[in-house]
Amino acid sequence: DGTAAAEGRQLFESACARCHGADGRGGLPAPDGGPAPRNFHDAAFQASRSDEDLKNVIRHGKGAMPSFGNMFDNRQLTLLAAQIRAFVPRKS
Repeated sequence: DGTAAAEGRQLFESACARCHGADGRGGLPAPDGGPAPRNFHDAAFQASRSDEDLKNVIRHGKGAMPSFGNMFDNRQLTLLAAQIRAFVPRKS
């Protein structure tokens, strides 16, 4: 639904876009020389992760990705996962 999608975009913009970019393409390597944030337009990445995997990394962190702990409830994590999925170009 449009309201949920808008909320997912807003959550992404407020918590994720700083590193992953508003367009979800990742961005520059971390200032400390770490890897660039994940590019959510990468079809191989999208295909290799379940929604539960995405939610788990948001909640617990992984590598350079910080943990957001309980900042988001399960519904919000689902909206964030849907927003991450929305970055994959649709095949026509």
